[in-house]
Parts: sequence; C-alpha cells; structure tokens
Amino acid sequence: MTDENIRKSFAQEIEDLLHSVLEMGAMTEDLIKGSVKALIEQDVALADKVIAADEEIDHKEIEIEEKCLRLLALQQPMASDLRTIESVLKIITDVERLADHTTKISKKAKILAALPQLKPYVDLPKMAERVTEMFHLSLEAFVKKDAELARKVIDMDDAVDEYNSRIFKELVDFMIKDNNCISFVSHLMVVVQSLERIADHVTNICERIIYFTTGKLSKLN
Repeated sequence: MTDENIRKSFAQEIEDLLHSVLEMGAMTEDLIKGSVKALIEQDVALADKVIAADEEIDHKEIEIEEKCLRLLALQQPMASDLRTIESVLKIITDVERLADHTTKISKKAKILAALPQLKPYVDLPKMAERVTEMFHLSLEAFVKKDAELARKVIDMDDAVDEYNSRIFKELVDFMIKDNNCISFVSHLMVVVQSLERIADHVTNICERIIYFTTGKLSKLN
C-alpha cells in the first residue's frame, strides 16, 4: 500500500471515529430527553428504560476508546490527527459522565412519582430544554468542526445557571414554609443539580471542540 493510500485509509478511520462519537452523542441526547420526560410525566417505565440504556453508553465509550488506542498504536498520526484523537478521548468521557446524570434524574423520577407533587413544574422543564439544546448544538459544532458555534453554546450556560439559582431558591422557600415537603424537595434538588452538571459537561465538550478545531486550548468559563 502506498503512502497516499495509507493516508487515505487513516483519514477514513478518523471520519469513522468521529461518526461513532456522534452516534454516542445522539444516544445520550435521547437519554436526557427521556429522563426529563419520565420526571415530568411521572413515567416510571420510561425512567427504568433510561436507566437500563446507560449501559449502552458505557459500552460505546469503551468501543470508541479502543478505536482511538488502535489508531495511536498502528498509525503515525500527524499533529492535527493527534489533537483530534486526544479530544475524542476527552469528549467521550464527558458524554459518559453526562449520561450518568440522566440515570440519577431517572432514579429520582421514580421516587418523586410516588410522592405528592408540590406544584406543576414550570422552570425545570425550561432549564432541561436549554440543557438539551446546548448538548444538541454541541454535537452540531462537533460534526461541523465549528468553533464559533461551540463558543455560543458555552455562553448559553449562563441561562442554565440562572434557572439553577431560581429553582433552588424556590425549593428552599418551600422547605421553610412546610417541613412536610423536605423529602420531595431534597430529591428534586438532585435533579436540578444533575441538569446543571450536564450543562457543565457540555461546556467541557465545547472547549475540546474548539481545541481540536483551532489548536488552542483554554478554559472559557
């Protein structure tokens, strides 16, 4: 095989690697949506489905990691390719940890479904929608190698932080007024915290996208 053919084969393997990351991301996006839907609709069966699906994400992470290590061991990647492979290894770690938070949300959804609801959810679905949008756009930035879009996604985290503060304040007020709701509120606080952590992982992903696209690595938030 000529050097040119070897290079073409390697380039195709890199593209296949990026496609695998996108598949993992799409699977995880479904888990975010499913976990929040299970909470809001008190759907225990859906919560169980999300919890079970997290294992698929773990397997996908291992599969992609093995592809990265094989490329590093069997090929001689150029600097840009090394940057891409390194970024992929970091990104899939964040995606896997992000998926773990959907399991937390789903477990809390099962508990909360059995408790009297304090009031209809208002800000929490909006917060979840923003978090989901951030993750979806991060995948788009990944596919398009769009550093500018990645930066815009990072800026969206401010709105998530605002929702987080607002909801926590409201929940604390509920506990102050009624000790009987402490159990419900404590479980719901974990859900809110998990959504906030998902947004943090998305921010990490976007920082890595900027790195493998531009070669510049810096903490942007």
